[in-house]
Amino acid sequence: MLQQERLLCYWTTLKEGEDSHRFLFYWIPDSELLGASDMLGRVYETTLDKKGRQGLLRNMAMDMVDSKWKRTIGEKGFRLEKGMEDGSIRLLYIGKSVHLMEVQGEGRKRERNADLITRLMEERDELKGALSGDSKAETVKHVSPKATTDSGGKRRKVGKAVGARFDGDDEVL
Repeated sequence: MLQQERLLCYWTTLKEGEDSHRFLFYWIPDSELLGASDMLGRVYETTLDKKGRQGLLRNMAMDMVDSKWKRTIGEKGFRLEKGMEDGSIRLLYIGKSVHLMEVQGEGRKRERNADLITRLMEERDELKGALSGDSKAETVKHVSPKATTDSGGKRRKVGKAVGARFDGDDEVL
């Protein structure tokens, strides 16, 4: 059985004027860390507690926030947009937004990217293990309708086509 998610993420695009850049949008549940990284040198993050997520999701009931949050990430429901001149980007969801500030220091950016890769690999390995455990499951046989048997155990034979008959149907070509 899978444990709690270590990382929820998807690839998205950040448009900056004429240019567009690919970013990995991510949510790390255990630290409530929301961020985006191009996996090269740009990393933006903020912490967002359950109350903050509730506000971003348009003030829904508190007991539904976690499931709606996971579903929205699964459906790639958030967009990234260039932020203010302060070096931030904005995360948008139906008219609401959150600013993600750029992580300062090359060492911290490399650490975050290494952590993301580690989490992705752990998730992949866990899913691989779960799938390989199911490989011994019973396989379904696909049977042609012509090969089905009736209750007597005899093979059914394909009969002549029925329908309207026209002159010349009995002719052999």
